[in-house]
This record gives sequence, structure tokens and C-alpha cells, in this order.
Amino acid sequence: MDTSIPHSKPYLGQEEVDAVLKTLASGNLSSGNQVHALEDSLSTRFNRPSCVVSSGTAALHLALLGLGIGKGAKVAIPTHTCPSLLYVLQYVNAEPVLFDCGPLGIGIDMGSLEMRLLTVDAIIVVHTYGFPVPLAKQLPEKTVLIEDCAHSIGATISEKSELMSGAALMFSFYPTKMMCGGECGAVVGSTALIDFIKQVRSPRGADSAQTHYPYSPNELCAAIANQQFQKLNVFIEKRRQIAAFYDASFAELPITIPWSYPSAKSVYYRYVIETPKPRDEVIKRANELGVRFGFGVKTPLHRLLKKKIKEFPNSEKAYKYSVSIPIYPGL
Repeated sequence: MDTSIPHSKPYLGQEEVDAVLKTLASGNLSSGNQVHALEDSLSTRFNRPSCVVSSGTAALHLALLGLGIGKGAKVAIPTHTCPSLLYVLQYVNAEPVLFDCGPLGIGIDMGSLEMRLLTVDAIIVVHTYGFPVPLAKQLPEKTVLIEDCAHSIGATISEKSELMSGAALMFSFYPTKMMCGGECGAVVGSTALIDFIKQVRSPRGADSAQTHYPYSPNELCAAIANQQFQKLNVFIEKRRQIAAFYDASFAELPITIPWSYPSAKSVYYRYVIETPKPRDEVIKRANELGVRFGFGVKTPLHRLLKKKIKEFPNSEKAYKYSVSIPIYPGL
């Protein structure tokens, strides 16, 4: 029996079990009342229309299509992120333009971003590890802003604002994300964007030559996500309590702990630290002691794409010395 402390773990209760059993008993497993309920909850929280799809990656793909970002478009994305962003740009034949992150992989190196802003058609801002990123500089006219909120539902940029108001907000409800929905995700955006996504997210019942995608969500995932959504604020508070405990415990140690922009408030999807020793060594030793550490980001995109390492110093340092330690509501 494995008695180690996992790096991450979904927090599921009897409510989720009952919701799944009720959905199974209904006999309706494709998109239906549970999906509609989740969309209503998201629309109410963000005061904008929403659409649930099969994954966070599907959400970003359809958002790009709906915003007209395709072949020949240049899209600025952070190098310190998971490769899903890169894959989606490849889906639509757009060109990735990489910019550097801030310390620990959190936030944006504004100098790096500003060098690229005048040459791109769109930017995808990733609220990495649950730490929201306010853009300090107004974007050039006609630059499309998309927000990857897969880590950050519930995070606030100011006391009165939950995230920003990009042309599209993308969410993921993968099992280890802020709230679990099995395999599903969502887009929040304008009425026109959401209408487009709902039209093309499934080929079922389609009767036109327009391309449709196998991205429809199912009722079982939505049933779980609806129960998780009701607990989201409790989950966030628990994560913040654990983060505060870590902050105090690590205060005298020679490590760097996570940081937030002024007025922004993280939901601590991940708690990433920088240590004096190489990350692989730290992860290996922690695993030997029964605590599963993670990479945060395993390999930054500039390395996968074989770009010049010297252009991404913050990401390079995070790649070599940052580790993600366990933080989740059931810890």
C-alpha cells in the first residue's frame, strides 16, 4: 500500500457520488440539464455567457476559432506553461511568439512581453499556478486578449474583480484542477463567441458543411463539476490556509516562496518554491521520504521549440530550481 503524500488529489464527497448515481439513473448521459446548470453557474459568476466543452484544451481551440485566430496569426504566449497552448496554436496553424515569465514561473516579465506586443495579433495570458496577472501595459489596438484561467478560477486581480475581461476566458475542470469535473472545461466570452462554440462543439445532429468538433461535454462530468462548484469557495479558503502555513514554516529557510502582484489574490492551485539545489535532486529526495513533489512546468516551451535560452532567464531558473509541493483541499 502506498502511504506517500500525493502531489495533488481531487476532493470528492458523497454529494458527487449521489449526483453521478442520479444522473446514471436518469438515462441521459449526453449534454443535458447538468451541462446547462454548470453553464448557468459560470455565467452568473462571471456575468457573461459561457459554454461547457469536453476539456480545457477544447475550450481554447474553439475560442481561437471563434475569435478568428488561425493560419498566419501570431500569438504571444508564455514560455513557462504546459504545452497544451502550443498544441492548440498548431491546431489552427497560428505562430507562437514566446515571452518570459516572472520569478518562479509566476506572472509576466513585462520587458520580454513588450518587445513582442507590436508584432502579434493576440496574446494568451496564463494565470499560472492560480496567481492572477494584471497587465500593467494597455495592449495595442486590435490585439486580442485571451485568458487561460485553467489554474485560477476564484482568483482576484483587485478587491472588486475576479480575473480580467479578455475576449475569452478558458477554464479546465480536469481532476486535479481547482474544481474537478472529470474531463471537461469551459469558455466565458461574448454572446457571439459562445453561440459559435455551442454551434460547433458537437457533430451530433449537425446538418451543414461547416466543420463541427467532437468536443461536447457529458452529463456525468457536469454532474460532478456542479457539486464541486458549490464547494469552490471552501476549497479556495482551505488552499489559502495551507499556503499561509507553508509561508510561515519556510520563512527562515533559504528558499523563495510564491508571490502575488499588488492587490491580486491567488487561489494557490500550486505552491511552487525555488530551492538552492537542482529541482530533480529535490524531487527525488522528497519522493524517497514519502512526499510527492511536482515539476510545476516540466519543460518550458522555448526548450521544446529550441529557442535561444538566454532570452528566457526567469523561465530557465524556474526550470532548474523550482518545485511544486503538495497543496489541495484534502491535504
